[in-house]
Amino acid sequence: MEIGLDGPHRIRAAGHVAQHDAEPVALQVTGAQLLHVAALAQHLEFRVLQLGQVGRLALG
Repeated sequence: MEIGLDGPHRIRAAGHVAQHDAEPVALQVTGAQLLHVAALAQHLEFRVLQLGQVGRLALG
């Protein structure tokens, strides 16, 4: 029973550390990285539109 009780406590502690470490990392994201993510999102949206047009041509 001790092993079963210790396991969840270790998991919760590991999760807490991971969340705590994520905050400073998130603050280090630069404006250039945010612009890169926005450009990537626009590119992916454009690709989805292109694929949709190809699908419409094939069905038409």
